[in-house]
Amino acid sequence: MVRLRFPAGVDLTGLSIRYFARGAFGGYGSDVSTSPDRREYILDTTHDGRPADRLDAIVYNPGFRIVLVTERDLAARPEVVVPIRLESLAW
Repeated sequence: MVRLRFPAGVDLTGLSIRYFARGAFGGYGSDVSTSPDRREYILDTTHDGRPADRLDAIVYNPGFRIVLVTERDLAARPEVVVPIRLESLAW
């Protein structure tokens, strides 16, 4: 599993997370249901009981740069925590 952790104090209204997992099963993608009050999201890295080798995610939050997440060798790491750093688009 991959945990995406978001910083406190950032407005997450409009947050969008999409991910795609790859492995021996082929590939599987999904959108994540989000809530402005939630600071952590768990992305499942198995499909039909088979582990993914790689996960790619796109994180979008209005007013911030898009964040791309790539995690490899997931079979060797049962849990991965990814702190998400949101950079404002404001000058």
